[in-house]
Amino acid sequence: MIEQLRKLAFDMADKLHISELQDWTSASASFLRNGNVSMLKQLCTNSLSPILKETEGKDPQAKVLNGYMNALEKVVDDLNTCRGVSILQGKNMNSFNKYSSQLKEVMITPMKPLIEQIKSSFENFRPSEDIMNGYFAAKWCLDHQLYQQSLTILHENIVSHICESEKLDIAEEEDREIINKGFSVINKRLENKKDKWKCTEEQKMRIEKLLNNEWLNALASTFLVTTTLRNDYNHAGMRENPMSRSRLIANLKERLDIIFQKLKEKGLCS
Repeated sequence: MIEQLRKLAFDMADKLHISELQDWTSASASFLRNGNVSMLKQLCTNSLSPILKETEGKDPQAKVLNGYMNALEKVVDDLNTCRGVSILQGKNMNSFNKYSSQLKEVMITPMKPLIEQIKSSFENFRPSEDIMNGYFAAKWCLDHQLYQQSLTILHENIVSHICESEKLDIAEEEDREIINKGFSVINKRLENKKDKWKCTEEQKMRIEKLLNNEWLNALASTFLVTTTLRNDYNHAGMRENPMSRSRLIANLKERLDIIFQKLKEKGLCS
């Protein structure tokens, strides 16, 4: 009887071990493929909580890994919810990098192979305010199959890029509206037809000056494409000739490639 109980206990332990490994495998795949960090965060919390409780939060390895996961969650949340200002500021990325540099030893075995992959996926991001963070965010979202987030971030970051180049406030609605109108003038080829610009005289003066902006002209065609793609997404394809999923993704990838090529030519990224 005792032997049977022991065997039952060992069998249950093995099944629990296998179940935990399956959970970690699923959580890892969910993050690496789709940028979903919630399950990974929960598994880490489950493993770290007893240690932090026992040591009153003083175990150095557990403390750093817990901080690392919290910082990672904030970075990913910014990307998942398209928090443009936060992404550009790079504060959460800076915090993540600090914890990452302190992570000398990973005490949770299933996390060990993930750390380098996570680090690699964010290696291009800059830990301070930089317009490039918006483009890197759009690429990260594309790579993790977050297509609507990628498109939204890319579209808005183009406007932010022009704002920055004109020394305007990236969060000022009126300034962003002027840039949108500037793109419209170029894409409709109305540069020499000011009577057809649908705006006030003051806005016309600002747009006329804006039309000389190098980046406005360089990114106009991409802005037009992303506008079309975004409308298709936002209206759930409820329109004539909606794009197929594969075509939408291909167009998004193509536009990101075009932008990064222009950025490389200007020495803004490698």
